[in-house]
Formats: sequence, C-alpha cells, structure tokens
Amino acid sequence: MKAWWRNLSLHNKLQIPIQLLLLMALLLANVWVEGEFKKKLLEDAEQRAISSATQSFLGLNAMMLNGNISQPQARIIYFKKMAGQDDVNDFYLVRGKPVQDQFGIGLPEEQARDELDRNALISNTVQRQSITKGKPALRVVVPFAAQSDFHGTNCLQCHHVREGAVNGAVSLTISLAREYADLGKVRILLSSGQVLLQISLFFLIGFLIREAIASVVKLEKTMLSIKADGDLNKYAEVESGDEAGHIAQVFNDFLRYIAELKQQLADKVAVLEKYHDRTEEEQRVGSFIMGRMTKMPKQLEAHIQRHMRPVEHLNGDILIAAKSPGGEVHILLADAIGHGLTAAVNVLPLCQTFYDLTDKGFSIGQIATDLNAMVRHFMPTDRFVSAVLVSIHRTARVIEVWNGGIPALLLFNRTGQQLHRWSSANLPLGIVSGDHFSAKLEAFQYQEDCQLCLFSDGLLEASSPRGEIFGESRMLEILGKTEYEGRMQALIAGMEAHLEGLPAHDDISLALVDIGYEVEPISTSQINPAKTVQTNGDWHIAISLGAAELKYLDVVPLVTQIIAKINATREHHSALFMVLSELFNNALDHGVLQLNSALKLEQDGFDKFLELREERLWALQNGRIDIDIRPLEIDHKQAVQIRVADSGSGFDHVTRMSAPLDRPEDIPYGRGIALVKSVVYKLEYSGRGNEVTAIYICA
Repeated sequence: MKAWWRNLSLHNKLQIPIQLLLLMALLLANVWVEGEFKKKLLEDAEQRAISSATQSFLGLNAMMLNGNISQPQARIIYFKKMAGQDDVNDFYLVRGKPVQDQFGIGLPEEQARDELDRNALISNTVQRQSITKGKPALRVVVPFAAQSDFHGTNCLQCHHVREGAVNGAVSLTISLAREYADLGKVRILLSSGQVLLQISLFFLIGFLIREAIASVVKLEKTMLSIKADGDLNKYAEVESGDEAGHIAQVFNDFLRYIAELKQQLADKVAVLEKYHDRTEEEQRVGSFIMGRMTKMPKQLEAHIQRHMRPVEHLNGDILIAAKSPGGEVHILLADAIGHGLTAAVNVLPLCQTFYDLTDKGFSIGQIATDLNAMVRHFMPTDRFVSAVLVSIHRTARVIEVWNGGIPALLLFNRTGQQLHRWSSANLPLGIVSGDHFSAKLEAFQYQEDCQLCLFSDGLLEASSPRGEIFGESRMLEILGKTEYEGRMQALIAGMEAHLEGLPAHDDISLALVDIGYEVEPISTSQINPAKTVQTNGDWHIAISLGAAELKYLDVVPLVTQIIAKINATREHHSALFMVLSELFNNALDHGVLQLNSALKLEQDGFDKFLELREERLWALQNGRIDIDIRPLEIDHKQAVQIRVADSGSGFDHVTRMSAPLDRPEDIPYGRGIALVKSVVYKLEYSGRGNEVTAIYICA
C-alpha cells in the first residue's frame, strides 16, 4: 500500500483524498437530510392519526348526545365506516373502566387488545407504534379523559366520574405507504444530486489541482530533460510567486550551484590526475629503490626464505640480510608504525646503515645502538620502529639476537621441536635516548641442524572474516607438524586459508633461516714460513686502548676500515678483519678479562659466558690492549703484520700451539685461532703468551 501511494502522481495524491472526503461528506449529508425528511413525515403522519382519532371520538360524542351510542349495532356500523377510510388500516374503540362501571362492559370490539391500549388508559398519554413488517404503518392509541369542556361538551353531565378520569381510547392504524413512497423519491433525488455534484466537483477540483501544480510538472519535465542530455544550462520557468514558483527558483539556484561544483570538481580531478601520476611515479621509484635496498645477497638466498605481503604498494616492513667481514650472517627485520609510503619512509633509511655497519664488521649490538640514534634523531617522536637484529656465527655455532618490539623469534630443529625463543626484551628503536638504550644481546649455541623463524606482528594479527586472529599457536602447530623443507610453503598456505581471500590489515613479513650444524673443515696454510721477510710501504697503524676505551669502543671495524682504504689491502680486508677480530677478542676475553672458555661447556654456558664478560668489562679498572699493524714484503709479495699485546697474565703458548689443529666438533670454543692459523702466513705468540703476531700475505 505504501509503495502504491508513493508511486502515485502528485495530481492523484491530491485528488483521491479530496474526492474521498467529499464522498463521505455528501453521504453523511444525504443520510442527515433523509433522516430529517423521514422524521418530518412520521411527525405529520402521527398528527394526522391523532387528529383522525379525535374526530372519530367527537363523532361518538355526537352519537352519545342523540342517544344512538347506546345502540350496539350503530356503534359497530360507525366503527366499520371509520376503518374503511382511505389510508386507515384499522380502527376500534377501547372502553375504559369508568364507562364499563357505569354503562356496562360493552362490545368485544370495545375491549383493550394489547399492552399499548392498556398503557394509554393507565397513563392518559398517546401511545404510538411504528409497523415495519409488511406494509409500513403507524398505530396511535389516543386516550380521552372526562372534561367539563371537551370541544364544547361537558362530559361530566353523563359520566359520573371525576374530571380527568380516562373514559376510553381510540386505536387508529394508518398506512405510511404514500409517505415511504415520497421518501424513496427524495432518496433518489438526493443520490442523483450527490452523483452529479461529485462528478462536477471531480472535474472542477482536478482543474484547480492541474493549474496549481502546473509549475511543478514543468519543473519535472525540465529535470527529466537535464537528466537525458546532461545540460545544466536549462532552467525551470518561474511563473508565479507561490510555493511552486519558489521551488522553481530554488531549483534554478541549485543548478547554478551544481554547475559551479562541476567546474570545481573538474579542476580538482585534473589536480588529482596529476597527483595520481606523480604518486604512481613516486611509488615506482620507491619500489625500485626499496627492491634494490632489500634485495637478498645471492650467497644468502639458498639459506634464507622470506615472504613479504604489504598492505599497500610500498611495504612498511623490511627484512634484509648481509654477511660481515668475519663471516657472520646479520639479519634485520624492521616494522614501522602503519603501512604504505609513510611507513616505508621510516624503515628505508635503516637499510643502508645496516649494510654499512655490517660491512665494516660492527656487532649487531653496535648496529642496534646506531639505528636507535638515527631513528630518534631523524624521525618524528611518534614514528618509532620495532626491529630485531640477528647474528649467526656459523663457526662458533652461536645465534645472537637483539629484539626490540618484534614478536618472539623461534628456533626449531629438523623434527619440529622448538629449541629456543627470543622474546622482545627491549623497547623499539627511537623511543629511548642513547644513555638509556640497552644493546644487550641474547645468545644461544645450537648443537644440530636448525631453522630460525622470524616474523612481524602482521602475521599473528591477520584476521579471518570471522574476526579470529592467526595467532602464534596456529603457527607453532604448522611448524611442528611440517617437514623441514616445506615449512615456508605450509605457513603461507595456512595464512592464505585463514584470510579466506581477505586482505591483511597490516604488512606481513616472514622468514625462515636454514642453519646447518656442519661447517667447512679448517685446512692449514700451504705457505712456507721460511721465506724471506722484508718491510714494505710507508703506512703504519698503532692503537693503545686503556680500560675506559675497552668498555665502549669497538675498535676492530674502525681499524679494518682504514686497512680497506689502502690499495694493497683493499681486497683482503674481510680476511684481515677476521684475523684482527679473533686476536683482539682473545686478548680482551682471556687476557684482560681472564675468562675461561670451559664455562661454555656448562648448561646455558654461552649465556653465562657473555653475562660474565659484560660484568667484568664494566667493572674493569685496569687493563690495556696494544694493536700494531704495518706492511711487509715476502718474496716480492705484499703482506700485513698484525701484532696484538694485552696486559693479561698470558698462557703456556708453547705447549698450546704445538697441539694439532684437529679437535672434537662439539667443543664450543677454540675454532677461531685454528681458523686464523689456516689463513695467515705465520702466527706466533711471544712473551708470556700475552703477545701475538700474525702475518697475512695479500695474494
């Protein structure tokens, strides 16, 4: 019904209610007029009946005066004559009790026949009854009381009763057929008049409505024309000052406003198109730069599987890796706030710093410190970066981790057993200043083939259409039941099945790092140490570090960078870094700090070793390490001599260095010096074992 009404035209919405109201009003008027007419007819009929009854009683009164009333036959004839009048259906006289007492009970026709007769005699009031069954009629029973002057006659002369006593009544029934016939004619006239009036008003009101809404109809045609051809320069005609004219004027003003908006929109679309083209170009360049800066080195592609799923064109996560001069594999996973270009701008500068510091040989602790300083200095306060740095020492079989705000890293063996986890123990980069920043690393020494899993929080928080997150428990279940080689594919498939085709709410980064237990065997150098040694070159590096400098200065990368700038040693700086790093760390750990590597054999021994190293280093009051690096020439070949001396008590180097290089694979220490001996021309301890000299040939 509502839909039908909404679809009606404005003309019909006005015409239909008006016609319905008119119909109801005219019907009510007809009913009222007919009722009043009927009421008047009945009142006239009643008066006529009462008048006839009175006249008939006067006739009886005349018969009483001339003495004929005492003759029953005369009364019967009189009754028949009265009943035979036109429009009289029935007539009889009812003798009251006073008359019966004085003159006798009378004829049977003169007795009260029903309750109506008796009520008239008792109440001395006219009784009336409408008869609707069969032919319509009206019956009246008119009582007559004894009066001293009843139309000029003294009733009390003959009737020995008190004045006012009811002597009798006349019952008269008259036909209403003629009246009802007149009423039917009136009803026909009223109905015909109503129909004619309704039709006349229908056309008259319709004409007035059409005239009233003519402006609205023209406005509608104008709108349809504008819709058809899109010409906003067409305006509605304003023909009156009423509401319709006002609507037309408002519509014209609206068209002008729309035309202005259309022009403004066209101008903005042109600007947006230029902005879109520029954004596309920026994203293309940004993607190219990010692709270059986050490209995985070929030498690490076989060991590191990664999956990146950005929310937008540019990724707010980076997952990169590089190899240090000492052979350690460094990995950085960084997750900036948000996603898209804004997040990418926050993490992209970290790449080059990570690569530079790794290439220079700095530890991931120092890299974390520098990255924190860079983010804090260059980025807005609310744009901190969650990050995790990983260093894998394959020779020592040690994994070191600094985690600041990234979900826990997980380490599994080939059977799916979880070996270790590195939860976040630090705040994200850029939150705290350098004085309060902690670069403490958490280490774990593995004893078998294993696989490191690292990921951003976008993976754990990926929501299904039902609002259920992917979660760590689901990931652990997949990793635990999947074969070693198929875990990456299983994780990706599980994530896609969980999302059910929906986009993720945050950038997702995932990497699996294969870490083999076996390392390449160490081979001894084939260079004959008995050849002639001569000094060569004009450069010389000498550094002496006291206790204060040893606490904070990572000197090996700094010295190695100087060596890398010298023409003769540029291509050998990685090997020289490894040699200098091992000699310096041995001097610091075992010489100055007096640490015993046997501690690493205990349960969690490597962590205990690192904690004890940090405690003794920060408590160090006295101690010194001297580094001396200079060029040599051996049989016309460029060489470098590295000498490291410490203030420690030394060791029995004669016995130790005469031992064979072969040692059990499960011993978690001692492989560094063996590796140095395998790559240098000569390695020699002197003094009390606190001074070591290595000669490396640059060939």
